[in-house]
Amino acid sequence: MKTYQLKWTLKSALSTEPESDTIFGHFCWTYLYLKGEKALTDFLHSIKIKEKAMEMSHAFLDQNIPVPK
Repeated sequence: MKTYQLKWTLKSALSTEPESDTIFGHFCWTYLYLKGEKALTDFLHSIKIKEKAMEMSHAFLDQNIPVPK
């Protein structure tokens, strides 16, 4: 499976770090704007029936991955 790392530059301050559901929501909105509603619906359906696997993790600040305590 391919792994992708996304980075973005903030234009304003955040009160909390983005969580995976927020990141996934923004991904879906971007996919919708770029490819259209039918493409997004098909993509989400393919994830639901596991034709494609997709996982998203919450954001880490500058590649600092927390160590379990």
